[in-house]
Amino acid sequence: MSEIVVKIICFILLTFLYTYMIKKMLNSNIKICNKKNLLILGGLILISEITHTAEYMIEAVIIRFISYIIVFKIIFDESIYKSTFLFTLVMILNSLGDILSASILMNIYSLEEIRNEPNIMILSNVLSIISTYIIFNIKYINNKLKLILNNHNNNNIISLIIICVSIFLLMACILYNIGDIFEFNMSYFINVMVVITFMIILIIFFIDNNKYQELQKENDSLFKYIQTFEDSIDKINLNNHEFKNEIIVLRSYIKENKKNKALNIIDDIILEYKKNDSHIINSLKNIPKGGIKGLLYYKFIVATNNRLKVTIDISKSIKGKLKSLDIEDIKLICNLIGIYLDNAIEASSKSKNKLLGIEMYSIDNKIEFVFSNTFAEEKIDIDKLSKNGYTTKGKNHGRGLYLAKKLVEKTEWINAETKIINKMYVQKIII
Repeated sequence: MSEIVVKIICFILLTFLYTYMIKKMLNSNIKICNKKNLLILGGLILISEITHTAEYMIEAVIIRFISYIIVFKIIFDESIYKSTFLFTLVMILNSLGDILSASILMNIYSLEEIRNEPNIMILSNVLSIISTYIIFNIKYINNKLKLILNNHNNNNIISLIIICVSIFLLMACILYNIGDIFEFNMSYFINVMVVITFMIILIIFFIDNNKYQELQKENDSLFKYIQTFEDSIDKINLNNHEFKNEIIVLRSYIKENKKNKALNIIDDIILEYKKNDSHIINSLKNIPKGGIKGLLYYKFIVATNNRLKVTIDISKSIKGKLKSLDIEDIKLICNLIGIYLDNAIEASSKSKNKLLGIEMYSIDNKIEFVFSNTFAEEKIDIDKLSKNGYTTKGKNHGRGLYLAKKLVEKTEWINAETKIINKMYVQKIII
């Protein structure tokens, strides 16, 4: 078998391993084996073949590194910094696979044989790929990688890129030293220990960073809740003040024997009470406890504080179906509802009529959540709304609907539809 054919086979295997790892970390449903993606990956394999040399060259590795980042950005529709972050994690795991396979093969073959003998070259690469695959699919490592990925945010973009590039360059230099030594001696042992120590430090860093990001998310959510309920407390205090005034007026009417006027005030108080809290509680009675009811109640308070006219229609048929969902499914649905209602409330508050509708019903054994809202008189491109960074709200917006799209894409049992009907923006979740 010729050396060129061997290298192409090796790069095909390696490219599809990297693609599989990134796809799994993203929980993506994107089809890799379609014409477009296969052509892109084919071009990547060609670049890898052209830049490959028998001697380890950091420059060639950097070219391949950049090429992979660009390709995975295109295939998975992710930002360039997230693609950099993802591929760096993949390269680190592959480096560990390389070290493991090299430690086995160096007992049997020389470095010259591994780099130049086609059959041994295939064996070396297959062993490295298998080692990387096994390391990646260790449950603890896989879960930690997903956690690291989910907890990154846009605020630390520069630090993440610097960290990723630094990690890559350091790993490339260490692996160059290991490849240059390629025999069991003290220098080889020291380099391997540097890699292991560096990996431990890296894991500790990411674990601490994850804890910080999770804590920050909890604090942000808590702060939002506090702000909303502070507004509610102010509203309650205002209502109490008005109620006291009404009691004083009632007392004076009763003292003056003006029964009819007193009864009219009492009727107005009862009517106002029915229009407020009792209305939302009654509207949500068909939703079982577990998260969705509390979220909708909270969003209702936010909407009323924004002076929106909210209508709620919840069918009785959904109660049993929602009870059958487990806690993780409920969390995912709550994430989507939160994103869609936040957008609906913000858009409606800027519109003339300020209408917000919430419906939940069951059709053909499926639950449908429908959120409809008015919006400002401006052209909305529905096809672009779920793209990363696209927004009609201004700077530092445009991530919510993109994240919702990603959540839907990676979950087979959830679908989402977006329409504009009679000048109302309608968002539907189907489960």
